[in-house]
Amino acid sequence: MVEWKKLVGKRILFKYFTGQMIYEARVVEVSPSGNFVKLRIFDGIVEREEWNHRDKIELLEVLEEEE
Repeated sequence: MVEWKKLVGKRILFKYFTGQMIYEARVVEVSPSGNFVKLRIFDGIVEREEWNHRDKIELLEVLEEEE
């Protein structure tokens, strides 16, 4: 099980369990319950923030340690 609160501020590679595309994002915030994760997703030109349920995200790799 991923400890999302320890990843706040870090860049990650992830994919949604329902898809095959790999995304780069920064973990912005975790809900108090720990069930939802707010990600800043980098999509080339566009950058967006969105909340996702932790069970719908597959963490592939942590790209950097928090500065």
